[in-house]
Amino acid sequence: MKKRNIILGSLIAAVAITSYSVSGTYAKYTSTVSVTDTARVAKWGIASADKTINLFSDSYTNAQSNADVTAANDNVAKIVAPGTSGIYAFDFNKDYAPETDYIVKFANNGSTDGTNGKIKYFVTKVANTAAVTDFDTLFPDGTTSYATVDALVAQMSTLSATPVEAGTVDTSVYVIGWKWDFEKMTDDGTGGTIADTATDTSDTNLGNATTLAQVVLNIKMIVEQYQD
Repeated sequence: MKKRNIILGSLIAAVAITSYSVSGTYAKYTSTVSVTDTARVAKWGIASADKTINLFSDSYTNAQSNADVTAANDNVAKIVAPGTSGIYAFDFNKDYAPETDYIVKFANNGSTDGTNGKIKYFVTKVANTAAVTDFDTLFPDGTTSYATVDALVAQMSTLSATPVEAGTVDTSVYVIGWKWDFEKMTDDGTGGTIADTATDTSDTNLGNATTLAQVVLNIKMIVEQYQD
């Protein structure tokens, strides 16, 4: 009986020693890696500012370069009249390329036309300032015209609907044109045309009004970051 106890005790001791020996070799690999990066805000570079343009003038010339319509000397102001027209070319970002994609939009910002629609508007988009010439070259007969500023703005937005890629300097130039037809021609019934007397009368009434009507063109141009 004593002999069996001694043998059992020896086995327990052997197991304990083996277990301790194995546990003492347990370990794991450990490493520390720091991940870091630095960024700055992408430059936009386009400031918001109101701009006065020279679409209208205080005098207009005919083909012989003689003054056709000129504001009175004691009342120099921008004027419009039958037979006058004008253009204004502008860009928005000729020198800097935003670091994001961007798109241009237009909106009517409270334009008014006291001539009751005598003014017709035109617009085109050309590649650069070198392509800006005179009214008749840019807007020859048959060019689509717009009777309201809202319609003009809608067409301008169509012309600018393609986004510009980041890092690209857009040299495009928008040219707005306007014209007050000298006279409106109608069918004279014999295959020819004749000046419409009703139009002549309404033109004359505008020019003789006690308070002369005004034409105000106020268009807002919005340049926005673009993401499709």
